[in-house]
Formats: sequence, structure tokens, C-alpha cells
Amino acid sequence: MPQDHKRMRNWKFRSMALRLMSWDHKRTKLEVSVHGRMSMERVPVQSRDIAIIGYEEKTLTLEVAFRGGGVYHYQNVPAEIYKNLMSATSHGTYFNQNIKDSYSYKKIS
Repeated sequence: MPQDHKRMRNWKFRSMALRLMSWDHKRTKLEVSVHGRMSMERVPVQSRDIAIIGYEEKTLTLEVAFRGGGVYHYQNVPAEIYKNLMSATSHGTYFNQNIKDSYSYKKIS
């Protein structure tokens, strides 16, 4: 792939991530597919540190977008952990205690 196309693809993805991070938290759900690779339901959350949480059950991938920047994919996260995260009184506390150091992750943006 030519270098210009790589830069454009990366720019588009970062641009999408920034739009997601500024999404109105009153909206209930949004679904995004990046180049047809993964369709993931993402939910804006009320949290001091976390802006959006997404989950793809087929791949057991948890996506966390932080308000301070950075979007991470946590691999092999069971659906039960995702459900518990979404129903937790504090998303940030649950994330720090049960996910952050327990699952492998990759920074995607």
C-alpha cells in the first residue's frame, strides 16, 4: 500500500476515534465498522476517565476510549465481564479492578 494511502487510512481512523470521543453521552448506542473489519456496538458512558465502551462478542474484544486520549482493545474479555462493567456503579473503578491488569491489550489510537 502506498505511503499516502496508509497516512490517509490512519487519519480517517483517528478522525473517527475523535468523533466518537466527543459523541453526546445522552445517545444510547452507536455502531461503527472500520473498513468492514469489525462491527462493534459502542456506548458512551458517564465516567470521569472513560468516554466510550464497546464490545464485540464474536471476537471477545472490549474497546475502551478514554477521555484523556487513547483507544484500547482488550482481548479475550468474556461477555460477563463486559456486562458487569456496563452495570457497575463506577465504570472506572470496575475497569481498574477487574480489567486493566487482567487482559492483554493493544492501543489502537
